[in-house]
Amino acid sequence: MIPQLWQDKFREYRPFIQAASITHSIPQEIICGIISQESAWNPWSMRYEPAFTDRYVIPAYPKSSPTFRVQHGSSWGLMQIMGLVARELGCKDNLLYLLLPEIGITWGCRKLAALSKRYGAGKGRIEEYGTRGVLGQDVIASFNQGNDRWVDEDADGVHDINERYRNQDYVSAVLGYADEWSRIIGGGI
Repeated sequence: MIPQLWQDKFREYRPFIQAASITHSIPQEIICGIISQESAWNPWSMRYEPAFTDRYVIPAYPKSSPTFRVQHGSSWGLMQIMGLVARELGCKDNLLYLLLPEIGITWGCRKLAALSKRYGAGKGRIEEYGTRGVLGQDVIASFNQGNDRWVDEDADGVHDINERYRNQDYVSAVLGYADEWSRIIGGGI
């Protein structure tokens, strides 16, 4: 059940969610599912992720300051977009702006759109494959996990529908929230 506080936040941020959904061809319920899982609708949510910093930030910027490393190795705002990822997508603003709902949702959806295009054979639209299909779930899994997201149980290099994601609990949680949000949004919240 979606808490009333989250529904109130959705009403407040709905114009940003709708605009990002239209611009980036990401279903609103997926955006809401990710926000629910990532930040519980807290726009001020920020989390430093040392493993991400060690794996991606330091190798890319070995002479960077500790402040730079923390900023770029942290996830920001409603969608918990990584600072380094926002920069790679073209964000030139101070990363603190990712805490503003309109900006954080925009950059989070830009990342989802890039992943949708990447895993959607160039089509660029997650809804063409359905959020329950392998490609739709690949987008959700990679938003959280990155490239190394599924266990290739039969070692064929192809992700079969029966193979689990390394972050399967995350994917399942986002899809569960998305189902609930679909009913709420469709019901005219």
